[in-house]
Amino acid sequence: MNRYRVRNGFGVGLTMAFLWLACAPGMAADISLVALYKRQVFVQTNAGPAFPRCSPFMFDAIVELAGSNSVAAAAVAAPGGAQTALTVSEEREFLPRRWFSWTCGSFPTQEALETTWPNGKYSFFIFGTSNRFTAPALSLAGDTYPTNAPHIQNFVEAQAVDPATDFSLRWDAFPEGTTNDVVFVSVRSVAEQAAVFSTAFLKREGGLDGTATAVTIPAGILAAGQDYDVYVRFDKVLERNEVMPGVAGLASYASGTHFILKTNPAPAGS
Repeated sequence: MNRYRVRNGFGVGLTMAFLWLACAPGMAADISLVALYKRQVFVQTNAGPAFPRCSPFMFDAIVELAGSNSVAAAAVAAPGGAQTALTVSEEREFLPRRWFSWTCGSFPTQEALETTWPNGKYSFFIFGTSNRFTAPALSLAGDTYPTNAPHIQNFVEAQAVDPATDFSLRWDAFPEGTTNDVVFVSVRSVAEQAAVFSTAFLKREGGLDGTATAVTIPAGILAAGQDYDVYVRFDKVLERNEVMPGVAGLASYASGTHFILKTNPAPAGS
């Protein structure tokens, strides 16, 4: 996990720069989204219920860059002021060439998560490539995790998918899900560790809201005779707003389930 306190990373110099530029105008074009979410991670290995993964509680702070190098530095401050630097990285859950500054922690219990990342107001400190400073803020409070982890209805069918035809992936309804919430689906090749399909991440445009119970993976997306790690996540959205012009802000509690989808081998002689 690439996480370190600001005082031990870009340290005092960056903190002083934050103070010096605190009144400088933001440059919204450098970023398109900031997001906070606490989540529980589950695994489904048969048609029965999903079960918690080892160290299932996670925290993520995301800054979506408008371009691959549009942010020079970023950090997130937890309630109480402790700052953690965000590293420029490609978030593995999502399709390539979507670049984020991010941090991620994995914890065995909710109590351990709360010790490091308590509920309350979080502030982002972001320097765009123009060296202008922005400081959007979001809050997490209430521990409103989805009641149930996503459960794949057609798990058995997903063990023998014909990649030459559309495949409808189905899951049980998100019990508390509304049109204000989000369902996110991503599909990654196990062999190549590369994303091949995903719905829109957190932002609703072109994505699935919390009432969705299925998504179609188009024919030709999957290859024959391959395994895919599929992730279905429910996000109960607490806060959704425009934190600055052109920049979406979203805070949520989430539960997500991983499972393996298998495709049929290519026909003989093909």
